[in-house]
Amino acid sequence: LQNRVLARRSSFTRFPKENRWQNTRLIPLHRDGAVWGVLGISRDITPFRDAATALRASERRFRNLFERNVAGVFRCDLSGTVRVANEALNALAALPPGESLVGRNLFSLVRDPTEAERLMNALKLRGVLTGEEVATLRVDGTPAWKLVNAQLIDDETCGGLCIEGTIIDITERK
Repeated sequence: LQNRVLARRSSFTRFPKENRWQNTRLIPLHRDGAVWGVLGISRDITPFRDAATALRASERRFRNLFERNVAGVFRCDLSGTVRVANEALNALAALPPGESLVGRNLFSLVRDPTEAERLMNALKLRGVLTGEEVATLRVDGTPAWKLVNAQLIDDETCGGLCIEGTIIDITERK
């Protein structure tokens, strides 16, 4: 039992006037079965808490940008399998509410398969597509025109290279 730690206490204290946070650990020191002292360690954790708060705020802003965007936003692997899609993209594809393009092939919505192949070759060559007007089909079979912007990115979502982009419906313009 000698010098054995029987209890530990850790606490977080906020000092409102200074807007600082401190983490304190108290460890009782035992000798002959009795506490003869306390080892205390304190450190200012304000920078860590501030960074965590800033990260949460940033994640919330970007999540809102993705979820509330009127453009369809997607990420798919090089074979066209959608990994990430916002609600606007699902609506552009005329999916019923609650359904998603995730797991489906985005290229299959291009009316002409040779056009999908041309776009993919151009993307691989240049790394980016800007303002491409593409004849598509909605999942219900109705034709539509889309304005596509995409780029190749390296991301763990796809296990390496994948395609990230935005799609806007321009059917009424055509």
